[in-house]
Amino acid sequence: EQCIIKRMLTDSSTILNAQAEAIDVDQSMLKISIVVVGGVLLSALTSYLFANGYLLWGLVSLVFLSIMLVLQNFFIKGFNKLFVAALLESVAGAGFFYADFSGMFVIIVTALVAILAKSFFDVRRELETSIKVRFWKICKISLSSNIPALMLFFLALLSVNGSFFTETNFTNFILKPTSPIIAAYLRDFDPSKNTKEFITEMLINNFSETDKQVLEKLPPAAKNQAISSLVNKFSASIESSTGSTIDLNKPVSTNIYAGIMAAYNRLTGNSLVLAIIIGIISIYYLIRSLMPILYLPIAFIVFVFYEIILATGFALVQLESRSREVIVLKQ
Repeated sequence: EQCIIKRMLTDSSTILNAQAEAIDVDQSMLKISIVVVGGVLLSALTSYLFANGYLLWGLVSLVFLSIMLVLQNFFIKGFNKLFVAALLESVAGAGFFYADFSGMFVIIVTALVAILAKSFFDVRRELETSIKVRFWKICKISLSSNIPALMLFFLALLSVNGSFFTETNFTNFILKPTSPIIAAYLRDFDPSKNTKEFITEMLINNFSETDKQVLEKLPPAAKNQAISSLVNKFSASIESSTGSTIDLNKPVSTNIYAGIMAAYNRLTGNSLVLAIIIGIISIYYLIRSLMPILYLPIAFIVFVFYEIILATGFALVQLESRSREVIVLKQ
């Protein structure tokens, strides 16, 4: 009798395990294909927008691509399928930059494949060890690695392409947003202001009251000559220390950009490699520092799409025999 009971328990355990395995597997290749193709198309769209200079729209598309990557984590079970998705999306993301194909290009694409695959693996491990689907934790794991990786990926491609660090992009995406911070230290700082006018105002603002009174007593011609002399001496001192040439008739942004490019072009060998590494690390941690701000709105959009997909019956939540929630694409 004990043998019969033991055999019954063994048989029931086998049945329950078989049910669990049957539930937590990919069941609809058509729907999996739709999810993967959606990610590939978004990756290609993002590539097209960045390659053609539509940087703001490219960032919007990148956000939706990161949302699709989170949804793929939820709805695709097999890691082999997720790896294929990572490979196809990385290749599609580089699609409109193939004119700049090189060894560096291959390294950039390979790095993104590795990072996306690692992200997929971490999320699948979390889902497989959790009884309930912890939606917000899954979003955080996925987004915290995918968004910085995607942004660095496209920045690297634009750098190889030579269309990233242009004067226009430097002014619009770096100088203008940081102008209020710079203005706190340099009064009336404006990237579009004429350089001579800006230096003149800066020097006068730093005059003592006595110097200002002496300057005001001078005849207009002598006053202008004195100011021009000070401006020329100041610009000459900057030129000697930076090694770049300042054009007083051009905007401030043009001269700052020229100074940075002059310093960069002087770098060679190990100094150049070190500067690139420091730049990549700085950009990465800058993006990571923004993630607490970006996470909530993006995760909320993921949640909306997630609920819509479940509500339409495209996928559903089921319970395993051990009461673990899993998501499957409905046949």
